[in-house]
Amino acid sequence: MLVVSSETIYKYSLLSTEPKPMTYVRDGSLLWEIDTGKKFEWRGDDWYPEKTVVSINDESVITYEDDTYLYVCKSIPGSQLTDPVWQIKRINMTSVAVQWADGNTNYDNVATDLGVVAALIYSF
Repeated sequence: MLVVSSETIYKYSLLSTEPKPMTYVRDGSLLWEIDTGKKFEWRGDDWYPEKTVVSINDESVITYEDDTYLYVCKSIPGSQLTDPVWQIKRINMTSVAVQWADGNTNYDNVATDLGVVAALIYSF
């Protein structure tokens, strides 16, 4: 394992078969699995997949997923994930049923992380 210190965060690189560090990790630290190319970010208590907001057709888009759902979050370019300006839909990966956060297509939710997005109330 290689550890590089950069200001107040650490950057780790290791094989996916190696245990990820779980103690004395600073918030915002990054981890890269050399063999898979997957990137993770430490957020207080665990490693979470690193997410990048991309622009598609004049909209910012970020996705999250768990074992059941794909969450698609859209907003205007330059929006922060903590701004309540995101339209969020949840797609069931088995049935492909689409539900909307708050039961509507309004751009009025936050898209901070998977935990926040999954906790929203969804309906058709």
